[in-house]
Amino acid sequence: MREIREIVGEETELYIQVVRETAGEMVEDAKIASENITGNLCIKIPACTQGFKAIQILKSQGFKISCTAILTVNQALMAAAAWADIIAVYVSRIDQNGGDGVKVIEDIIRAYKQLKCKVIVCAASVKDPLTVEKVALAGVGYVALDYHVMQQCATNPLKKIGRTPMERGKSC
Repeated sequence: MREIREIVGEETELYIQVVRETAGEMVEDAKIASENITGNLCIKIPACTQGFKAIQILKSQGFKISCTAILTVNQALMAAAAWADIIAVYVSRIDQNGGDGVKVIEDIIRAYKQLKCKVIVCAASVKDPLTVEKVALAGVGYVALDYHVMQQCATNPLKKIGRTPMERGKSC
């Protein structure tokens, strides 16, 4: 993580995931990370009973928190009640298990608006450009995706069929 910090600089927000299971251990992980990694940190805490406890403790100590592995609206509400700054909703994991990840995102955003929650919603585990588009239109604050999905978002397979006006020497 120190090497990554050197590459991205002190100002860039760096997300570090806790790895242990109890609230106390998660708090220890966060403290160890903050003692060893300088700069702008956000600690990733899983959405579970022990995680929600750890979020409350860490927020009271001034940590910025991302509650990760959100799969339901109820988990998103618990994360907001624990004062998480950001939530990461695992869209593709929801889809792969018979749910509708985009609908869960929409429902969370609607619930947060009704309750006036200031939590940023991140669509994580996004595997295709159409889902990027759908969650963006739903109002997410961030999208976490693989580099190849980002490349797909930046191109269009139909581009190979014809040339643009600029390529034909004409202005748009």
